[in-house]
Amino acid sequence: MNFTEECSFDQLYEFLVSRIRAIERVDGKESASISTSTPSKQVKAHVGTVKPGPTSPTNSSKAQATSKQDKSYPCSQCQEPGHFIVMCPRFKNASTQERKNVVVNERLCYNCLGRHSVRNCRSSIRCKVCGQSHHTMIHPEDDKSKQTDTNTAKLRHHGSVQSQGSSLLATAMAYIVHSHGTQPVRILIDPGSEVSFVTSHIVNSLALKRTHSSVPVSDIGGNHSAHTRGKVTIAIKSMHRDMTVQFSADILNKISSSVPSSPCDERQWSYLNGLRLADPTFGQPRHIDVLIGADVYPSIIKPNIIRGGSAEPMAHLSIFGWLVIGPTGSSPIRVHRSLQALVAQDGTDLDELLMRFWTQEEVPISSSASLTHEEALCEDHFVATHSRDSTGRYIVRLPLKQPETVLGDSLSRARACLRSILTKQDRDPEYKELYKIFMQEYAQLGHMTQVSAKPSTAPAFYLPHHGVLKLDNVTTKLRVVFNGSAATSSGRSLNDIMYAGPNLLLNIVDVLMWIRSFRLLFATDITKMYRQILVDERDVDLQRIVWVDENSAETHWQLKTVTYGTRAAPFLAIRSLLQLVKDEGHRFPSAVDSLTRGRYVDDIFGGADNDDQLKLVAQDLTNLCMAGGFPLAKWSSNSAAFRAKNATRHQFSHYIIGQLQGQDSWTLLGYSRRLSQIQNHVAATSTAHFKALDSLRSSSDIRSPRYHLTCHDQIKSPPTRTLAS
Repeated sequence: MNFTEECSFDQLYEFLVSRIRAIERVDGKESASISTSTPSKQVKAHVGTVKPGPTSPTNSSKAQATSKQDKSYPCSQCQEPGHFIVMCPRFKNASTQERKNVVVNERLCYNCLGRHSVRNCRSSIRCKVCGQSHHTMIHPEDDKSKQTDTNTAKLRHHGSVQSQGSSLLATAMAYIVHSHGTQPVRILIDPGSEVSFVTSHIVNSLALKRTHSSVPVSDIGGNHSAHTRGKVTIAIKSMHRDMTVQFSADILNKISSSVPSSPCDERQWSYLNGLRLADPTFGQPRHIDVLIGADVYPSIIKPNIIRGGSAEPMAHLSIFGWLVIGPTGSSPIRVHRSLQALVAQDGTDLDELLMRFWTQEEVPISSSASLTHEEALCEDHFVATHSRDSTGRYIVRLPLKQPETVLGDSLSRARACLRSILTKQDRDPEYKELYKIFMQEYAQLGHMTQVSAKPSTAPAFYLPHHGVLKLDNVTTKLRVVFNGSAATSSGRSLNDIMYAGPNLLLNIVDVLMWIRSFRLLFATDITKMYRQILVDERDVDLQRIVWVDENSAETHWQLKTVTYGTRAAPFLAIRSLLQLVKDEGHRFPSAVDSLTRGRYVDDIFGGADNDDQLKLVAQDLTNLCMAGGFPLAKWSSNSAAFRAKNATRHQFSHYIIGQLQGQDSWTLLGYSRRLSQIQNHVAATSTAHFKALDSLRSSSDIRSPRYHLTCHDQIKSPPTRTLAS
């Protein structure tokens, strides 16, 4: 591989594989010495590697040379080249105990099967079965002693049948109680299930409050057929008696197919006549909303039983009425049907293959994916209190976790801060003028209004503020920062009594990877995003400031919009954007992805593969944002046609940052992107020789492995790494 020329993806892949193997050789020898001039960097392994050879290089260049000479390094299990141990057919076909023996004998990492100790493992992937620190491929097949330690709800089914006739499962009709009344649901009673379930459709339609939970569910054969989507407490009320049972249920997208699997005539069994049946239409296939398992079964069942013949169902009394369960004695209709065993799904082999794939390749889920108790309260507060005015603009309440009465005097500190600002303005006329312009614009836009010194409702909170000069900024040379964390005389600040809310900011890597999927792009940002969202009149006294008029007399103002510097401002701003997508996204479908996948703070990106589609996405995005009162500005694009058509309507100069290797370029989240080519550039900080190994050491700057190098051995200025889409 020539490191001074462009390389293909296959060449890069071959180099990476050889590099990993060389490093694993170095790590495999505890006594291996590593050169201080070119340190060997530990690889974050997600897959097992092969057995080290008899010799081990002592520096990265030597490891590179060795790996290049030994491209056919064999797998330690089958002696075949070209794959790691987790992909070895012999290893995969071995029993769990045999795999464990291999791991022990080869001294592999229990967690990722790499050649290092588990305590040095940098992989965050855990067993997909039990979540413990070992690889899924060495998970015990039948470890009953640890059954209570795992977070798996196993559904056991016992019994045997002699005939191929259809059978009835116990179903019932009842009411589910919610905040606005009751709703009828169909219930499947299955004492063979360890836990109870409810469908996500019921939870969402009734707006039931869920808690985070993700539990793998096992069906017959021990196969994991689904994962729960949370947990919720529900109350089920009988239709025939004044009896209610309350229990915790796990949430599934779907509990089962229609029950029963084939229809039957409910009138054929005379001994059921006159009984108050729990499900009067038990013989008609219909969907299931709730499953009651063994955890609730004793609370609903009664001892009374009415039996029919040997091939007839029986009736069992419950709080919902008489449950009908058992064989129907009739042959099923010759149509394709499935046998119900709670969650029975085909494609087990495919599921297993996918599980193994994600074991190796899955990116760990951020801890922010699950809401904490405070984050859930903040989310519920937003849902319950937000509204919109006649123009479509969003109005929000400040999510307070304590009453504002705990705040003390804040005016004294705000006045002291104002005196400091005025002193600085006397020394710096430009600073004074910029501050004055900022405040005048704030008032002219209606984002703050002057009020009397006495608040209409007590107490009030005064935000200290100060200006930050950014003279090199093209559009905003002074930004005024408000301090919501300033303590009052009671020792508490506004931010102390306010929820922060969940972090709704997208991962920058995900945004960049999504951007790179398009040939043509545009970038824009929301003008004064925070200040486009109004604060409810009941909370504006908590956002007061002091300023001076033309005569230097003190004036008091209320900030009417979401204010940066307050703890909940980022959540309220992004959450309002997401609410806009939910409220108006169906009207402008082409723009939905830009706000859900292509946003980073107030920067919004969109893309398409042709100019016409790009124009449609941009138009829909503009209309969608304006529907919520979010104007867009500072447009840029690598499409010449897009720029030409919108040159008079939009500003394109903001993102153009000059010449890069003789071509116009623009910045996208820290990257310089050529306008004429689909290539990204990252400026390197080192002026030393730049080769392929250096790119690996600074791979945190590069969001995709598909790149090529455009620098040469002798570089006078910092090299540029080019990422080809």
